[in-house]
Amino acid sequence: MINKLFFKSNIKGIPQSYFGKNTISILKIFENLEIICFYSESASKLSYFENLKNYLSKCNVRYISIGFNRKEYLEKLVKKLNGDIDLVIGVGGGKVLDSTKYLRDLIIKRDQKLVSRDDDYILNMEVPMILIPTTIGTGSQVNGTVVLNNLDQKFSMTDIRYIPSVSIHDTMFHIYFNKKIIAFAIADILNHLIEGYHSRLAKDIHKDYARLGMNYLRKILDDNPLVNPNHKNMLNLNYASYYGGIIVGNVFVGACHALAHVLEEMMEISHGEAVLIFTLINIEYHCKYSKTPILWLEAKEIYRKLKLKDYVDLIKLRDIDREELIIKVISGNTINTDEIRFNEEKLEELLSEMKF
Repeated sequence: MINKLFFKSNIKGIPQSYFGKNTISILKIFENLEIICFYSESASKLSYFENLKNYLSKCNVRYISIGFNRKEYLEKLVKKLNGDIDLVIGVGGGKVLDSTKYLRDLIIKRDQKLVSRDDDYILNMEVPMILIPTTIGTGSQVNGTVVLNNLDQKFSMTDIRYIPSVSIHDTMFHIYFNKKIIAFAIADILNHLIEGYHSRLAKDIHKDYARLGMNYLRKILDDNPLVNPNHKNMLNLNYASYYGGIIVGNVFVGACHALAHVLEEMMEISHGEAVLIFTLINIEYHCKYSKTPILWLEAKEIYRKLKLKDYVDLIKLRDIDREELIIKVISGNTINTDEIRFNEEKLEELLSEMKF
């Protein structure tokens, strides 16, 4: 049996979340369950992944590697998942977590295990879902947005069905990141917060969450995690990521993410790297034109103090066709609330500051 109090969240539409060092140890409470654990290959290569297996040793767990987040691949995969399933776990970066959300939803639809869609929707799922991010930047572990690929084009879906039951933010997965990975994560978190704050859909509560997230980013300025990636720094980044994830799941993203989603497909680079490439020009553009630039100015200060520019590789952009990039951004499927994303002239102006 599953103890439903473990999954009980105090805030409607937001999963119960656990933070800290070795927090995956709470998985020891589960016994005699049929579990499917979707994971990334990179996560499985971490020595700490063995700890997760040990904590779940009293359950029957099927470990399935997710190599792609293509819609058709996932729909074929779910047909092979026979037998009872009591719990679904996702361990990895944003692509694996989004794939886990989509797969869990397909399992529920297939097995008709949806109890209700009332205020306790997440609690009443017969197949709860736990998401464990092994990267920091993604906010997927706390929201109802799924980003997949279909016919080599990225698209987004948002629904309460995709909200996880629980998220576990364990700094043991993050403490050994190299500097570039941390820089990419900070850029992603920073953009989630500032783009969400300035979204046309943002309400006061989303703006409050953005400020809370920015407060956690400010806490790392005196002890730069790019220099000292200790557990305290990783914990502050996880809290900032948590708030950023909630925001983008409700009010979506802006121009930087619209550009990054296209660039990562064109160049076959990570999402975090693509976001970092456009972070500074996006911030400077909005500092110049925004009627309320306060948070943009704060973001610029964080970017400067952490020296994120040192981790941007613009040489990779020399073969990119700017016109093609703009066309794909305007016609793309990213859920976006920034008017710049749909304005060719403004996109040209924003990109004009980049030397490629």
